[in-house]
Amino acid sequence: MRRFYLALCVFIFSSISLSAQTSTTAQNCIAIMGDSLPAGTFVAEIPGTGVTVLQSRHVAYILDDALQARDLIHYGVYDLSLSASAITDPNAEPYLTSREYYIGRELNCRFVVIFPFLNDLYTTDDGTTGQAIYQAGMTTMLAGIRTNSPNSHIILMNYYHSTLQGVGDRTYGGDVAPAHVASLYMVHQNACTADDNITCLSTASVLSPISDYVVSNISRTDYQTFRYSLANPADEEMLDSYWTNTPNNVIYGDGIHLNPNGQVRIVATLMGLFATLEPLNFAPILR
Repeated sequence: MRRFYLALCVFIFSSISLSAQTSTTAQNCIAIMGDSLPAGTFVAEIPGTGVTVLQSRHVAYILDDALQARDLIHYGVYDLSLSASAITDPNAEPYLTSREYYIGRELNCRFVVIFPFLNDLYTTDDGTTGQAIYQAGMTTMLAGIRTNSPNSHIILMNYYHSTLQGVGDRTYGGDVAPAHVASLYMVHQNACTADDNITCLSTASVLSPISDYVVSNISRTDYQTFRYSLANPADEEMLDSYWTNTPNNVIYGDGIHLNPNGQVRIVATLMGLFATLEPLNFAPILR
């Protein structure tokens, strides 16, 4: 059974020991905030046929598996991702007024992990006005977490630059320049510099080369191996017909969302970062 809500009572003795090792009152949980990137959904093109939305694994699922593998079973994972949301993009679901954000900012988890919001990346203009709007939104988000969860350590993941593929252009309106990604990177870095309890994670460094870690060509074998599924089951007939008639052809991901290798690499990086920031609390339980 997946543990996406905080476990109420697991290994009581271990919990007492961990509490004695730390001076904080943070709860033994990890909150994952973000849009479709941690939710694992993305738009895919079926060439000459149509467009559909695919579902890969939620990052929270993969993180939960990683915690269990390390015997860190006393940590709950809250999946607070919200597809098609944004911090400041007026045409997207507003994350800062969502149920997911209100729940997450109150939990006082040991860690709150904020994934990049892709709609904000592609709608924030290159000028100072767009950057200022995004900075104000991010400041509000971080302040809300800090006020309501004072013992949480926030991990703020930076944006990365990639070339859109498939229907990525139609979805996001075209590629952004590396300089634009760098400008939002600085917004994050400034927040991390100003608060010791906010740590920036450079995804560009972790996911290099980026083309190896984002969804691109997906073969029928890849689809089955990585257990992709359709967000809309009604599209099953369309996809089945495509691969029945052209079994060796591929469908195209958007070139910006993480593929399974990218998801696993991010989770492995987070696990290492948790252990670095709180070595006592994230040491495996001795049996």
